[in-house]
Amino acid sequence: MKTNFPRNFRYADILEDETYQEPTRLPSTNAKKSDHPVAIKAAQTLRELLQPSLPFPNNKKMQDDFAKVIMKWMKTQSWKAKYPAVNLSFIHGFSFNERIPLYQCWRLKVSITKKRNNLLQLEIPAFVPTDTIWAPDNTQSIECIISIASCTLKNGAPNGHVIFPMSIPYNSGELSSYQKDIPISTPEGSLVIAAASINYIVSERGIALEKSEPELLPSGVISSMYI
Repeated sequence: MKTNFPRNFRYADILEDETYQEPTRLPSTNAKKSDHPVAIKAAQTLRELLQPSLPFPNNKKMQDDFAKVIMKWMKTQSWKAKYPAVNLSFIHGFSFNERIPLYQCWRLKVSITKKRNNLLQLEIPAFVPTDTIWAPDNTQSIECIISIASCTLKNGAPNGHVIFPMSIPYNSGELSSYQKDIPISTPEGSLVIAAASINYIVSERGIALEKSEPELLPSGVISSMYI
């Protein structure tokens, strides 16, 4: 079974920020030198907290690219300002596996918002799996892990993380909406990232098998906030 939407649909189509541009490779950055150690430390902390949703957490190129997008955002965003920002440029939509970016497979609009201090809200709308998530032929189900992590940007200190595993039957039946409060520390100056990963369970000769090929392990940032 396969979805009927094209794999090259633009992730921007499902974001609240319609000006968002699909992420590109970032071979270099012009961020201030003083931002460099800050971004590297924050990226390291967030990767560790988001690890359940990262298929290849030790990939050096992915690690470097993640630090670069944080530096790029810091260059374009007044990150020391005292106001919240969402859908952070360059960070939002970042792929942790460039072999199969999540935005090519996923059009599920997961919303993570700040409800009040130290309390976020996760909201997943009702959706039809075969219309919302691309999958290879003969997929029976999808194992999805959503990880939410918070760190203090200026020093990279971890504030906490929460993991939400989801088992999704891959069919044309509509799944109900879901909403949950997330208690997580978000002191002023927190960078909050949510990542999602997908594992496909396919039927091969009547046996359910989990796909392990790198090109079938999408993972990426689905929500980003600076609080």
